[in-house]
Amino acid sequence: MVQRKGKRKAGDVKKKSLKAKITNKMNSTRRLSRMGKKQKKGHRGIAAAFVTRSQAIRQLQMTLKDFRRLCILKGIYPREPRKKPGSGKDKTYYHVKDVTYLSHEPLLDKFREFKAFMKKLRTTVGKGTRSEIDRKQAVRPEYTLDHIVKERYPTFPDALEDLDDALCMIHLFAQLPQDRQVKAARTLRCEALCREWAFIVARTRSLTKCFVSIKGFYYQANVMGVDITWLVPHRFPQELPDDVDFRIMNTFLEFYETLIKFINYKLFVTDGLQYPPRLSAQRSRDGCGIAALKLMPTPAARASGAHALNAKQAAAKKKKRLAQGADGEAADAEAAALQAAETAERIKTLPKQQLAADAGPGGGMGAGGNDSDNDEEALLEPLEEAFAQNEEAQQIALAAVEHAAAAKATRIFDGMHFFLGRECAVSALELVINAFGGQVNWQGDGSGLQEADERFTHRISDRPVREGAPAPPPHCELLQPQWVFDSANAAMLLPVARYAPGAALPPHLSPFVDDEAEGYVPDYRQELQQLKSARDVAATGGLNEDGVDSDDSADDDDSDGSEDEVEGDEARYVRELAAEMAGKSVGEEEGADGSDDDGSEEEEEEEEEVKPKLSAKKRKAKEAEEEEHKLALTMMPKKAKRLYDRMQHGIGKKADVVASLEAKRDEKKRATKKSRSKK
Repeated sequence: MVQRKGKRKAGDVKKKSLKAKITNKMNSTRRLSRMGKKQKKGHRGIAAAFVTRSQAIRQLQMTLKDFRRLCILKGIYPREPRKKPGSGKDKTYYHVKDVTYLSHEPLLDKFREFKAFMKKLRTTVGKGTRSEIDRKQAVRPEYTLDHIVKERYPTFPDALEDLDDALCMIHLFAQLPQDRQVKAARTLRCEALCREWAFIVARTRSLTKCFVSIKGFYYQANVMGVDITWLVPHRFPQELPDDVDFRIMNTFLEFYETLIKFINYKLFVTDGLQYPPRLSAQRSRDGCGIAALKLMPTPAARASGAHALNAKQAAAKKKKRLAQGADGEAADAEAAALQAAETAERIKTLPKQQLAADAGPGGGMGAGGNDSDNDEEALLEPLEEAFAQNEEAQQIALAAVEHAAAAKATRIFDGMHFFLGRECAVSALELVINAFGGQVNWQGDGSGLQEADERFTHRISDRPVREGAPAPPPHCELLQPQWVFDSANAAMLLPVARYAPGAALPPHLSPFVDDEAEGYVPDYRQELQQLKSARDVAATGGLNEDGVDSDDSADDDDSDGSEDEVEGDEARYVRELAAEMAGKSVGEEEGADGSDDDGSEEEEEEEEEVKPKLSAKKRKAKEAEEEEHKLALTMMPKKAKRLYDRMQHGIGKKADVVASLEAKRDEKKRATKKSRSKK
């Protein structure tokens, strides 16, 4: 039998390794410091940082149902480790720190108390003692989620940024029918929260976008600088699906209710109103939405309002007494004292730096005996120069202009009274119209004004006008509901001719889509942009009384700039729009002018001469660009080239979508022309 080389024979002493020879003469402490402590498996690294769901439940000593509920309330979600330890490839993992965080939650004790209470209650129900059941129901354990909301959202803007899902869930449950999984009390609470939120959005004029889709009504509001988007479903009969776990949804809803109560409370109190507002049961039964709330000012707002009213009354009495006074000198002295008191109050509001500068040498009021008008002019000139040179001051002025424009956009329905037909979505129209300054009434009980009232300026109806129906007053417009949403999105009152009942409506464009980024701008969007620019030109005084641009009426030498050409186009669009609304054809007016037809043949000949030259230059430039592009592709690394190919694939898909949209638009235009020619 051949023995392998290097194999130790029986009876031979095993040779010690070099490591053992070095550390054999050391004590245990020195050996540990030199070689390190042997780590046990699963006590370090990824295996020690993550635990499975079963291990977490065992550590917390709770059921799976309570564990899921607690994780939802605390905002703890499973994590995916980079390398799953052991053989648990199909298991759910949680971080150890998250499980430790859950172990200190006070709700754990509440869950255990409730479990013990339910055991006792089942025993009592089995005995059938009614009095004992009622007594135990009275001491049912209860808990609140206020501390969890404060933990998850330390500041108010943090809560606003996470409000989108909460509002969508609240509006969904507000329209669900009563069922074993959805209680009627919870639906009523959701309806109240929705009504409060709609009221505060309309009162603060925070609504910026609204869109009607097949899913429901999309809204976006800017509350304290945070954009909040939510969806309100259509009011259709709902059937609860069987494949939805309503137990988990109810847990989310429980937390969202507490969150929205906090936010509504903050917004109401900031606006000087008591929370929660009282609800008129009669007006709620009559179908009122926002109008069903009874609002009361807070004690602080009431006190400040009373103080301001008393101050105004005192000032009015003084002025009246001065006007009726017999002694002129005494009246003048009292008026001077009153003026001095008002000046002193204004001085108190000035910054300390400005007061110190005014009190300095040569800066006092009347230090040199100069006239006040000269002082104001001397101060205004350097201020204007400073504002013209300071970039920060220019940004502040630009922000002020934008703020004024945004405030004006939220008042497009000011002074208007709307009457809504019973077939319209009253709650949606009420929110949009109130948010932009209008007054709403509807057909039915609870309306402030009746249908025959002459104060109505707009009547909204979603049905064609019946034959023989009484015509509305001349000052009242009869419109379809889409006009309200389109005008709100455009931040201006749109022409009403295309929104008459029974007319073919223009496309309802979504304000949430960036058309320029998508690469396709619809025709109606371009028309709205032209209408806005024309309105801006008319508002800035670029048009005279006849609707003609002032630059166009001047000599041709003065109108060579590009800005004048743009203003001329906008003025022309205003004239065309006015002619269309008046029922005149634009082509007739242009033909009557005669200036558009002169020299057209000469211009065409010049264009034909210039075109070949331009096309040759463009062709050469395009060929050069293609060669450079091919050379760059050949020099590109493999990884970058794959990334570039994926980018081009996405761009190609986007271009295909744009091409299909343009083809549909062209086909629709051809069909419209054919139908008109047949008529």
